[in-house]
Amino acid sequence: MTVREIIEQIKALPASEQEKVAAFVRDLGSAVVREESSAEKLPRNQRFGDAADHVFTEYKDLLGKLAQ
Repeated sequence: MTVREIIEQIKALPASEQEKVAAFVRDLGSAVVREESSAEKLPRNQRFGDAADHVFTEYKDLLGKLAQ
């Protein structure tokens, strides 16, 4: 389903249901902002370390093959 299709589905909802969707989107946006602000409070080297840990964990097999 495309974004346009989702938007059209939302437009077709009754006003009370549209408000529930809008509240969900607002809450989702707030959660993203909170996550970004939390990450910004960490020292830069810790953010880098967290990102590096994620990459090395997520791509362990690929990195092992590249190292051979």
